[in-house]
Amino acid sequence: MTITEKGYTADLTTLELDDQNPANNWMLKHSLGKRQALEAVTKGIAPNMTALAFLTGALEIRRKNKMDAFTIMSCDNLQGNGNLTKKLMLDYSSLYSENLAAWIEDNVSFPNSMVDRITPMTTQADVDELKNDWGIHDEWPVVAEDFTQWVVDDAFKQGRPEWEAAGAMIVKDVIPYEKMKLSLLNGSH
Repeated sequence: MTITEKGYTADLTTLELDDQNPANNWMLKHSLGKRQALEAVTKGIAPNMTALAFLTGALEIRRKNKMDAFTIMSCDNLQGNGNLTKKLMLDYSSLYSENLAAWIEDNVSFPNSMVDRITPMTTQADVDELKNDWGIHDEWPVVAEDFTQWVVDDAFKQGRPEWEAAGAMIVKDVIPYEKMKLSLLNGSH
């Protein structure tokens, strides 16, 4: 998933679920109660459905039907994105059912990932090239350098695609790569 920082409906300074966020609030305070609110999520009729609500509903359907869980992998540009997603999913699902939260803890994997692609500042040459080669006038086209890197924790419970065949690095721990990116690549960028 890629939902950006706001999509986590959390306070990213404390890493706590934001129960004041209207998108979370409806489930916590819905007049029908938590069970009926989650049932609305599982039927796709919940107002202001968040990613956490949608995933909680989908996992509850799988748990009730004795199906395998799935991997939830964040591709957002947040340090420890898998760890954060797991914490918030457990916090959110426990509001509905401690049994569901325990099932998620035991059956769902949340690998960390890091994606990097350097996008340098737009130059006049970039503007001119787009206009001359494609006939498009854009004062701020976004260009990217050839460098790309996608690093993923090898933390999957149900198997995974062979992303390394396309150049991804599958590693035991993404955190050192994130630290390198933040200090070396982002610092110089």
